[in-house]
Amino acid sequence: MQFMEGGSCSSAKDLLWPGPASLEGVKSRKRAVFELLKDTVLQVDGGKCCALEGRVSLSLESRVLVTGAAGRAIAAVLLEQAGVSSAPPVRHRQLGVAHLGPQLQSAADIAEVLSGRPQVVILDEGAGEADGSAWPALFGELLQGSAIRSFQGAVVVCLSSEGSAREQTARDLCSVCWSATNGHLLTEEVAKAPALIVPERAEPTFVDELCAASASNPDYASLLSQVTALAADCFDDFEDGEPTIEAAAKRLGWTVVALVSTNSIGKSQLLAYGTYCQESRLGGLYLARVAVPQEHRRKGYASQLVSWMVARLQDSSSKSLWVHAKPLLQIVASKLGFSYLDPACEAKLAMPVDQRESAWMALRLEPEEAAHELPKRLRRQMAKKQRDRR
Repeated sequence: MQFMEGGSCSSAKDLLWPGPASLEGVKSRKRAVFELLKDTVLQVDGGKCCALEGRVSLSLESRVLVTGAAGRAIAAVLLEQAGVSSAPPVRHRQLGVAHLGPQLQSAADIAEVLSGRPQVVILDEGAGEADGSAWPALFGELLQGSAIRSFQGAVVVCLSSEGSAREQTARDLCSVCWSATNGHLLTEEVAKAPALIVPERAEPTFVDELCAASASNPDYASLLSQVTALAADCFDDFEDGEPTIEAAAKRLGWTVVALVSTNSIGKSQLLAYGTYCQESRLGGLYLARVAVPQEHRRKGYASQLVSWMVARLQDSSSKSLWVHAKPLLQIVASKLGFSYLDPACEAKLAMPVDQRESAWMALRLEPEEAAHELPKRLRRQMAKKQRDRR
C-alpha cells in the first residue's frame, strides 16, 4: 500500500489505492467476475426475503450503488458471510473482496485492508454509528476522493438508506443502482444530475510534464485524475497494475503531456493525452501512449497530439520518433510522415480497422541514417501481449 510521498498519511482522501491483483483468465475489465442468477433469493434484515428480477453481475469496471438492507445482504454474499437460496453465486475462484466499513477507524486501517489488492471493494456507509466514531468522516473522504474513481477494480457503495446525505455523491460515482422494491431486487441505471454547460475557449492548449506541473496547480492535479481514468478505460493492462498515471510514469520514466480545453471559469478538461520518453534501445523518442476520451473522438485531437510530438522531436537532439500504433493511430501517423518497420503493413491500410493489428512505426528526421531495428526483447513483449488479447 502506498501513501503520499514523504511519510505517513492521516487522511483517507489522500490514500493511493493499489491496483487489483490479476485474475487468471480475465483479460478484459468488462468480463463478469461475480454473478447472481435470476430468481436468487437473498435473506435480508428481519428474516425478510428479496428475489432478483434478473441477473446481477460485477465486472472489474463496475460502479454499483445499493441502499438499505438489500445492500447489506449483497455485501454479505460478496464477502461470503451469507448464502443465498436457490442457485449459488458464480464467482471467479481467485476473487478478493475488501470491506471498507465501520470496523475501520483510521486511514492506516483502510490501507491495511487495501494492501491485499482486492478486485472488489465494498464501501459501506454503515447505519447509525456511535458518536465519536471516525468512520462517517472516513467514508465521506473515500467517496469524494480521486482514488476510488481511478481504481481498476469493481466498487460497490452501500448507503444506509435512500435519502442519505451522501446519495448524490454516490450517484455521481456509480453507473448502476441495485434497489429493493416489494420483495424484488431491480437493476437500473443511475440517473445523473444534468451537467453544467460552460463555454470553452476557442483554442486547446498543451500541458507538458503534467506530473511536475500538478504539484503547483490544483487544476492540473484534477487533469491527472482524468488521465488515470482514461488510461484505465483504454488499456486493459493499465500500466501493469500501477494505481495512477503518476506512479506509472515514475516507474517507466515517462513524461505525460495533455491536450486540454479551458472553460470561462478556468477549469481544464482533458481532450487527449500522451506519454513519451527517450528510449536508447530504439535510438530516439518513444511515444508510449496516445488516448482520447470517447466524447472527444473524431475531432482531430489525436492528430494534434502526434503533431505536437513531431515538433517536440524537431526541438530535441533525437533523430527519430517511434510508436507502436493501434490501427486508427496508424492512419494519423501515416499522414504525418511515419513509416512502418514492416513494409508489408502499409498495404494493410486499405483494410477495415477491425481486421488490422497494432504495428511499429517510426518518423526519422534523417532518412539516410541507418534504421534501428526493433530490439528482440521488445518484439517478444509485443507479440506476447497480442497473443494474450486474442
